[in-house]
Amino acid sequence: DFNLNSKLQNIRGNMEIANTGSGILRLSWNTNFTLNIGGNFQVSNLARFSVSKSQTNNNLVDIRIGKDFLFMSANPLGSWIAEQGNSSIRIDGSFLMNSGLINLNSGSGGTSSNGAAIYVKKDFLLEGGILDARVGFSNRVGDLYFNGTAEQKFVNSGSILGQLNYHLSAGSKVRIRDGQAFVGKSFECGDLTGGATLVVESIDPLGAIQ
Repeated sequence: DFNLNSKLQNIRGNMEIANTGSGILRLSWNTNFTLNIGGNFQVSNLARFSVSKSQTNNNLVDIRIGKDFLFMSANPLGSWIAEQGNSSIRIDGSFLMNSGLINLNSGSGGTSSNGAAIYVKKDFLLEGGILDARVGFSNRVGDLYFNGTAEQKFVNSGSILGQLNYHLSAGSKVRIRDGQAFVGKSFECGDLTGGATLVVESIDPLGAIQ
């Protein structure tokens, strides 16, 4: 493994993790940490990354992405947005994942409050791969916030395991495309506040919220 020990904090342009060999790139370790990326954050090929690794499960990590988060790594071992502790990824563009595995918690310890929050201002496009929100203490270790000012699309053509909290921020508008669903072990709506709008197109017999 290669550990950056929270030393990388500001990138003006794009950041791409293209090759980590047989290991994983750890952006942070056992400390509070903020990483600012001005452009896209892309993970491709068989690369893997991890943030928010802590032996005490109480560190806070905040990754701010100026454009899109693009996860295209097909590595079945997966990456971690919160490998213990609490992490937030704030995406000014879209979330796009088309293969591989992203874990929102390591599942190896901690409490049900540990996990990752994903904030997205444009579209959430899970076109393939697995977003894993399971942990031994709880089936809810992640939160997905829609906080855009224009209409946002939600696509789930991959797999969401466990359970997410879904939140629509004040003034946001989210469209669940036909055949797609807010899905988890069960659905818990975090909030529909301040005139937030949820547009449901699905004709799935189980509904758009499962």
